[in-house]
Amino acid sequence: MARLMIGLTATIANDECASVRLRRGAEDSGVVYVRDGDGFWAREDMEQEAIHSEELVSVIQQEYSGRGAIVECFLGAEQVTYRVESGGTTVLRKPAEGPSASPLEDLASLGRLLDAFGTPKSRRRAKLQQALQFGKIVAAALAGYQGKRLSILDLACGRSYLGFVLMHQAARRGLRAGLHGVDANPAYVQKSRAVAESLGLADCTFEQADLAGYSGEGGNYDVVVCLHGCDTLTDEAIRIAWESKSRLVFLAPCCQHELRHTWQEHPLQWASRYGLIEQRLADALTDGYRCLVLEALGYQVKVLRFATQSLSPKNLLIQGQLMSGPVQERADAAWRFCQRFGARLRLADVLDAAGFRPPKG
Repeated sequence: MARLMIGLTATIANDECASVRLRRGAEDSGVVYVRDGDGFWAREDMEQEAIHSEELVSVIQQEYSGRGAIVECFLGAEQVTYRVESGGTTVLRKPAEGPSASPLEDLASLGRLLDAFGTPKSRRRAKLQQALQFGKIVAAALAGYQGKRLSILDLACGRSYLGFVLMHQAARRGLRAGLHGVDANPAYVQKSRAVAESLGLADCTFEQADLAGYSGEGGNYDVVVCLHGCDTLTDEAIRIAWESKSRLVFLAPCCQHELRHTWQEHPLQWASRYGLIEQRLADALTDGYRCLVLEALGYQVKVLRFATQSLSPKNLLIQGQLMSGPVQERADAAWRFCQRFGARLRLADVLDAAGFRPPKG
């Protein structure tokens, strides 16, 4: 293992090394670590906090030193692979084999899109990295859409970083996709239209509208996404997804104020003495309530992180897949939560519209 450590340490220290995939054998799908700031690495699945380069090397030494282990390092134009064999460790260097070589999407492959946005690289890179990580989760859920036209609704789309990335990723996977973005800011809508035109994307449309008054009825969208919809905009996205009968919904909540500003006497009232803790409590309870409502509406829900802390502290993603009809038990739990905290939240109207009534007693 000493030979592996010598070469690997230098490779990981190289700023061009963006990701490392660790496999215990050729059949193992492996674990991916991505660079998370200067000298730190985070697991792509966000299962643990970021670790320092030295700790990553230690993980490899302790857990991936057995015969057959493979360590793949992805640099901009080069892939370096270390293979542990019975006679020692071999090192293979080869040019990157295009977009599929790295487990991460290469930002360089989005060059035209980067230029079309026209914002400083320092700002657009972080935003696009968030969109890429978010988009990878969406893309993983689209395996059954090969050969079909995919209809995507991007709510509170802003400059449509996420929407354009999803179109890019869909094309790379051979999917035919159409995008419709909605935002209340006319400047963002105009910018998105200009970007779509400059890229020659005919199947992208954008609309100025307030989500609070926007109806998803008759939309028939396959996928609804909302990246950092502020406060109740995330709740409006849930309503619109349900009205449009979207089979997939992906939400990354942002700032949340509704619950904290409306709840009455409740069992956790003592938290109000500590403002930051109270806000975090309200954030967590709000997102949990959203999951309950989605499940009541028939969605199977997953909660995961889609980005590293350095990219965005607001990195929680709620994923829903429509699997069944309404689930009364989940609706009852959502109503009891409202009753317990003395708050009628925006999504209570969705429960009403779906035919759920507060349980008696």
